[in-house]
Amino acid sequence: MADITINSHDVLGKLSIIKNYLAVVLEIEGASLSPKQRNYLNSAMVANESLITYIKQQSGNATSEDVAAAPTPAKLR
Repeated sequence: MADITINSHDVLGKLSIIKNYLAVVLEIEGASLSPKQRNYLNSAMVANESLITYIKQQSGNATSEDVAAAPTPAKLR
C-alpha cells in the first residue's frame, strides 16, 4: 500500500499542475476561444478532476466532499 500512496502523491501533484494550467487558459483566453475550444478545455478539466478523485479514492485519501464535488460530463451542460 505504501507504493500506491507514494505514487498517488506524485501523480496528484502533476494532475494539479495540469488543472491549474487549464484553469488559467480558460480564465485568460476564455472570451477569445471558440465554443469548440472551450468545450474541449472544459472536457479536459472534467477528466482531470475525475482522475484526481479516482486516485484519491484508490489511495484511501478521498473525502466525501471530494467525491461529491467530482465533476461528471453531465455537469458540463
